[in-house]
Amino acid sequence: MARRGELQEVLLDDDAAAQDADPVAATGRRRVPVTWLVGGVLVLGAGLGATQWVVTERERAADAALARVPGVISPVDEVLVAGRRVPAREAGALFGYAGGMVDRAADGSQTYTRFGGAWSTLLLGPVAVLAEQEPSTIVGGSWCVDDVVPGGDIGSAARVVCLISDGAVVVEPSGSLERVPASAHEVVVLSTAAGRVLARWPVDAGDTLAVLPDDTVAIAYSSPAGTTVAGFDTLSGEQRWSRTDPFVDGVTYSENDLSASVYRAGDLLAYSPTGGPLRLLSAEGDVVRDLTEEVGTGAHGMGWATDVDGTISWQVTTTDGVRTTFLSPDGDPAADVTIGGSRFDTALDDGSVPGLVLTRDDMLRGWDADTGSRRWSNDTVIDASHALIMRGKVFVGSTSGLRALDGATGQVLWSTKPGRGWTLGSTMFTDGRHLLVPVTAVTAGDRSQLVAYDPATGQEVFRADFPAGVSQVVPAGRSLVGLDIAANEYVVLG
Repeated sequence: MARRGELQEVLLDDDAAAQDADPVAATGRRRVPVTWLVGGVLVLGAGLGATQWVVTERERAADAALARVPGVISPVDEVLVAGRRVPAREAGALFGYAGGMVDRAADGSQTYTRFGGAWSTLLLGPVAVLAEQEPSTIVGGSWCVDDVVPGGDIGSAARVVCLISDGAVVVEPSGSLERVPASAHEVVVLSTAAGRVLARWPVDAGDTLAVLPDDTVAIAYSSPAGTTVAGFDTLSGEQRWSRTDPFVDGVTYSENDLSASVYRAGDLLAYSPTGGPLRLLSAEGDVVRDLTEEVGTGAHGMGWATDVDGTISWQVTTTDGVRTTFLSPDGDPAADVTIGGSRFDTALDDGSVPGLVLTRDDMLRGWDADTGSRRWSNDTVIDASHALIMRGKVFVGSTSGLRALDGATGQVLWSTKPGRGWTLGSTMFTDGRHLLVPVTAVTAGDRSQLVAYDPATGQEVFRADFPAGVSQVVPAGRSLVGLDIAANEYVVLG
């Protein structure tokens, strides 16, 4: 909505124009002819109409801009209708995690399928030991990565690089992970144009891979002796460099615990050996930064996360509390930004509060991402579980209800509860018009609902029942998607 000042300004301008046009009003006399009063009403009405048109156009423009923000779904109304169903193993295509996925057939063969049905290429033929596993329970073993920078447009990828093995990591019925040992590994390089195989070469071992600049592929793996990461030429398979980090003396790991992680962070390689902190390497294998040396004394916990654009946030817990550091893209510690508290990620950020980063500990705090300075704090929000930034506000959900905070000051603008007998879900999202929050009935047997709130006032606009069989709803691109656990399927809702 427009500010009050804008509305008054329009009315004042119109009013002044009317007075200047009337010779009697110009004399300052209080008596005004009836015809002028009628004209004055008409002028006032025209002013309000013009102002309302401006306000409406601004709202439409704001809605259109918000609709283009990743994560904003298509408009939702009071009835959720179950539509297309997608098997859980094809969820990658639905949620757009990557440009394609590795499909595992019942005979243990593996095929890479480009999303959108563009093409598919056989990577590995039938494997007896994998045929014994239910394909939907396999969560590791083979990986494919596009050659784009983190957060880049998948459509600009020229190649897909796959690390293929005849082994796997399988989820057991108990929920534990079991490793099916591999007897062979190889790298397969595909063209994104039509899936043509550009190169295929063997590698001794591999858990994960990353595609780096200068046609370099990094592959990491762990063995009883330690963790190894090596760089190879993408097309020829020639090894360019290698480094091994032995385990600490006296420390041993089970076969299921042996793992190594590598991924691209900007133009650097983020490398995490088994049981060790993060290291940043160049595409040439040189250590740019070793966080092992930066932990310092007094630390008794650490962890890290990576944004879609490759930005790494490193969290360290000490006796003085928790600090979160955003590592510089080039690995230079002097360009890091450090803030206090545990990072509190948002489900969506439309950019309406530029540079705002949230943390939580004994209160919710807002920080400047560029300088690390604190913008505001709010000690009334101590149990926040999820948040969303939209139209200059920070919306926060917790066990105690839903709140809207001014993004610039942290002041609570409104708060509401889902109603007696209902609890808030663990997420929230938007269709651009409403703040959408799943709620669950405390009484067993009642269906869950999706509640739409007015972002400006917190007033409930409507409630929509989940379709039968759907227990959770989440956004997937521009769609609202429900999870049918019994069928092991996702349901596109409309």
